[in-house]
Amino acid sequence: MELSILVLSLLALVLFALCCLLFFKNTGLSGAVLGARAELDAIKTQGKTLADRAEKLEDEKANLSAQNRSLERELATLRERERALNEKFGEFSAFSAKIFEEARGKFESSNKSQMDSLLAPLKEDIKRFAGRIEEMNAESERKRGNLEAQIGALKELNTTLGKEARGLAEALKGQNKYAGSWV
Repeated sequence: MELSILVLSLLALVLFALCCLLFFKNTGLSGAVLGARAELDAIKTQGKTLADRAEKLEDEKANLSAQNRSLERELATLRERERALNEKFGEFSAFSAKIFEEARGKFESSNKSQMDSLLAPLKEDIKRFAGRIEEMNAESERKRGNLEAQIGALKELNTTLGKEARGLAEALKGQNKYAGSWV
């Protein structure tokens, strides 16, 4: 767009200069014609410079457009890589969580199994100890019952012996009736 405006402006200046040249030529003003020619040459030089500048700007615009397209493709590639990495990260996170849960489950199972195997002998010993204590309590109760029975028998025997000893003591003291009965 800029280039076409620039070229049209240049053409308008050239046409104006030509019209001025023709006008001055026809009117016989040769000094003015020479000045106009010099001005026309300057305008032509300026027009060529502007045309060269416009061409360079068009080339630069084309280069910048190509760079822009290249950068847009690179940006699209980077966004695709980012999306793929985010997707892989999500998959990795899910996979690592699954592995962690499996490992935790195996660890808990293994730990429970190991604890059971370690505590099983202790449980057996405690059961045997409790059984032995119950047996000892039962035997102690039985022996206490026997001991109480024997103590009761000894009390009766002691009472009987005490009565007989008193009777013997009285017989020995002189009562003949008892002495004769006792012998």
